[in-house]
Amino acid sequence: MNIFKNASVVIYLIVLILGTIFLAVSGLKYGLDFSGGTQFILTLNKEVDVSQMERVQSTISQRLECTGLKDVKVTSWDNKYVGIDIAESDPEKVAKIEEILQKQGRFECLYENKV
Repeated sequence: MNIFKNASVVIYLIVLILGTIFLAVSGLKYGLDFSGGTQFILTLNKEVDVSQMERVQSTISQRLECTGLKDVKVTSWDNKYVGIDIAESDPEKVAKIEEILQKQGRFECLYENKV
């Protein structure tokens, strides 16, 4: 009985070999749970409704993703708190991220070609 005659066994072996090669070349990317990271907890001045909280979450995500961070997780609870988990522990980068979070955003709108 030759197990290599079964097509599914051959496909599984090929996938296993390719996956092993991929991991050997690129290495594992550890997230916040394994390699450490930083967690920020922001408290809003007042409670907001669900739609406003979703806008707050998306705005924070966009501001942090523009900096090139890959593993950003923004969550909220009690319509007053926002938690930000970042897989970054370098003190200089954490300080830069904290500075970004502390700055107030700036909204610009064009109306009839005027800012």
